[in-house]
Amino acid sequence: MAVRIPRIKTSVPELPSQFISRRRLLDALEAGEGEVTLVCAPPGYGKTLLLADWTRRTADDTTAWVSLDRDDNDPERLCAGIVAALGRCAAVPADNAVNQLGVPHRATRHEFWTDLVDALHELPVLVRLILDDLQEVVDRDALGVIRQLVRHLPPTVRLTLSSRLDPPLSLVRLRLEGRLGELRAEQLRFTRAETAELLARAAPSLGPAQIAVLQEGTDGWPAGVRLASSSLSAADDPERFLAEFSGDDRSVADYLVGEVLQSMAAETRDLLSLVSVCDPIPSELAIELSGRPDAPQVLNALEHDSGLITRGPRRSEYRVHVLLRSYLRAELARQRPALILQLNAWAANWWASRGRPVEALSQAIDGASGEVLTDLLVRWAVPLLLTGDHTLLSRALTVAGDAVARQPLLAAVHAAVRAASTADEIAVVDGRNPAAAGAGTADSLQVNRERTRQAWALPAGAELAALRRVVAAAADDVPGSADHRVSRAAVSALAAFRRGADLLSERGDARAALELLSGALDRARAQTFDYLEMQCQALSAAAAAGLDRCETMTAAAEGALGIAAEHGWQRSTWSSAAQVVLAYGALLRAEPAEAYRLAGQGQGASGALDREVEFGLRFVLGAAAFDRGQHAAGLQQMHHARANHGDRHVAAVQAAAVAVLEYRAALTAGHRTAARSVLSWSTGRTGDCGETQLMRSWEEARAGRVAAARDALRPLLDGSTPPLLRHSIVEAQLVEAQLDLSAGDRASARRALRRALTVAAPLGVLRPFVLAGPALHELLVHQMGSFGDAEPIAEAALGVLHRRQEASGDTVLSARESGVLALLPTLLSLDEIAEELGISINTVKSHTRTIYAKLGVSTRRSAVVAAHERGLLSIRHVPDDQPALPPPCST
Repeated sequence: MAVRIPRIKTSVPELPSQFISRRRLLDALEAGEGEVTLVCAPPGYGKTLLLADWTRRTADDTTAWVSLDRDDNDPERLCAGIVAALGRCAAVPADNAVNQLGVPHRATRHEFWTDLVDALHELPVLVRLILDDLQEVVDRDALGVIRQLVRHLPPTVRLTLSSRLDPPLSLVRLRLEGRLGELRAEQLRFTRAETAELLARAAPSLGPAQIAVLQEGTDGWPAGVRLASSSLSAADDPERFLAEFSGDDRSVADYLVGEVLQSMAAETRDLLSLVSVCDPIPSELAIELSGRPDAPQVLNALEHDSGLITRGPRRSEYRVHVLLRSYLRAELARQRPALILQLNAWAANWWASRGRPVEALSQAIDGASGEVLTDLLVRWAVPLLLTGDHTLLSRALTVAGDAVARQPLLAAVHAAVRAASTADEIAVVDGRNPAAAGAGTADSLQVNRERTRQAWALPAGAELAALRRVVAAAADDVPGSADHRVSRAAVSALAAFRRGADLLSERGDARAALELLSGALDRARAQTFDYLEMQCQALSAAAAAGLDRCETMTAAAEGALGIAAEHGWQRSTWSSAAQVVLAYGALLRAEPAEAYRLAGQGQGASGALDREVEFGLRFVLGAAAFDRGQHAAGLQQMHHARANHGDRHVAAVQAAAVAVLEYRAALTAGHRTAARSVLSWSTGRTGDCGETQLMRSWEEARAGRVAAARDALRPLLDGSTPPLLRHSIVEAQLVEAQLDLSAGDRASARRALRRALTVAAPLGVLRPFVLAGPALHELLVHQMGSFGDAEPIAEAALGVLHRRQEASGDTVLSARESGVLALLPTLLSLDEIAEELGISINTVKSHTRTIYAKLGVSTRRSAVVAAHERGLLSIRHVPDDQPALPPPCST
């Protein structure tokens, strides 16, 4: 009996009225390199709507769509659905054999696949076959149908699979064969620009700050953003609605229960509720909170099955999606209020016992008792003030309330934190203003001074010397006294440091930050606040790195490390931050071995790393490994560093810097899909900037699209889209020179090279020239002596190249020289080589002499032997009458 397939099952879904088209994802689908494309993400990431939009915009007539459901676990019904979709596709001719295929029984399935593949081979145009909701298919025989389809897919069909989970289809093999393109949750998350576009329809008056609140509160989850947008139109106060929007919102809660939680076993859901008090959730802590030894295995299964549980910053830690976590916490607080207090206390003490005060205080603030929070503050307030974690510390002190006034140490720290944040007059330990408190103020202060000294249970050592003076001065703050002057100096220095840090991290204003930090550094030195001096030096190095001032950033980073070594602070966050900057500077100077050593040293010397510092160290380590020739390992390290950092804050300058490094590496290694993923990640954090245009020009140049490459470069070079990094202009000029060489315009290439050197000279940046490729290296050699003031930077770049050649035995040949060399092992005479290459005999002789000189030989035979030994004859030759654009880098 024939299996009837309802037309709705093979119809492309309609798009909702509030839908926004996502051009970057459509472009990624359109440019998909594999025969099979997998769109895989948890519920609510807009997979079906994306594919429907792609179909309606680009290939409605050539798409066969199947919406899968549980009934498709019957292999016969599944085959019938695929055949019906193909038969209803307008691009499949009526007389094609697909329309005559019957539903296969087990005994005839082999014949069915043979007939289907033969029929599809006859299609006159490329047809897209989209199988949506593949996670519904779990039956082994039904999955066998999908495997057969993938295995025997003809060149006339491009298969697209949409699923909440990775299907069991040998994805690793498909990747290795280059047959698989992928879009995952990381790419499917809304960028800030997409969130803004959707919200503009519901609440046009909202500004960037409110959009940022929703972006952070939903983690870019499309369903969350859409649900918030739908509710906004009915909200009396849109700004307040966004600030309070969480997983406990009715519409979000209904979605989470219906799409995520309803299918979970009761014991699994209970475990998830218990551990949801933490973010992140270490495996050991999950065991302690849930009382289940198998908690890590359950979380691991949830990570795979739901996608709303992800790995945390460390592989042994997990994270629950922000909206799901807020819903579970709200449910727990309603149903078991005493338990959530106990869980928070357990978790806070667990973090503290492992030397992680930031997580401990955050946990206590979230809902532990006041006693737990106060105990943690007494233990950790001073180290946190010292290390600059002022925002968290101020919040914890505020939540602790009256308990702060009863603890002289905490009162003093609170005063110092407030002063550093606001530069206002420091409040006395009892919260009164001595100028207005009357005659009793001096007596009260004396009492407080004695209490402070009694409570001063700080560990001895040089690290705390500066802070002792700051906090003691705050506690003894009597106007006109010497201590008062010390206090004011400390407040001034801390305030300048804090403002500089905020300018750098929040606004990306490195120039203004550097000026403020310079003032803070002077004040810290004047008062011998050594730890603060180290902080200022480290942050100044980071600011100088954003301005491409290599000498300044190196000097500041070395200054910070010198202070750390003198006082034994090498394991501090600030020492590690200075190490990141030093390693990055070595990378820009084309010293990858030194960059690798410094980054590795920073990782090994540090304890619990700040997340941004850890991100920087791991990323520079990967980039240095790539530059040293370890391409696969280096690229993987960069990707993992970025993936582990997740959606945490990254300053725009830092995002641009790491994106350019990873994008170039991915493109050089031939991973175009990975490169596009990097570009998407970068654009979401920097917007359109010069680095975005640079990366696009690299891809266009690599594909041989000269005009498109020039168009991408133009906004960067003419200043209409300025770069965040000054040395990106150097990179852009070198791409321009490469394009000119490929077009045979050597004079223009020389001018572009000169411009690149002129920009690079004051920066001290060498890496772009070293990675520019042999054609530009040859031009650099031939033009030496003509670069004027930029001659030293050109000599330095050549020096690096020569040292690399000596170390590796590499020899740089021009494209023409490589062409002549490729024919030297043949029996062709020089005349015949000239005829073969379409150049004059004199040109061949000139190139041959140059080859001999570069190889250090004097005969044709010895040149061939030397070239074989150095691996030069394995290089593919591109004839000059068909010029190829050089890759964006050559390592």
